[in-house]
This record gives sequence, C-alpha cells and structure tokens, in this order.
Amino acid sequence: MNMHKHMEAIFIVTLVVVSTATFAFDSLREAETSQSASATAAREVRTVVVRAPAPAQRA
Repeated sequence: MNMHKHMEAIFIVTLVVVSTATFAFDSLREAETSQSASATAAREVRTVVVRAPAPAQRA
C-alpha cells in the first residue's frame, strides 16, 4: 500500500514537472521570435527627446 502511494506521488510530480517544462520551453521560443522582431523595429525607429519648459522663477 505504501509503495502505491509513493508511485502515485512520483507520477503526479513528474506530470507537473513535464508540463511546466513544456510551457517554459514554448514561452522561450516565442520570446526569441518576438525579441528578433522587436530588435529589427528598434533599429528602424528614431528616438525623439522632448524637454518640458523650465518653470518661471519668482523674485
């Protein structure tokens, strides 16, 4: 009986680890794809810096 409980626990932990790893690896592939797209977009964009006017000083 005790052996069956341990085998069930090992099975459930294995399922959790495999499903988590699958999700993580799929997310990494998507991140690499979107990173290259955003890097291309970043090279083509010009940066514009806008400064606010300085407040008037009181005497």
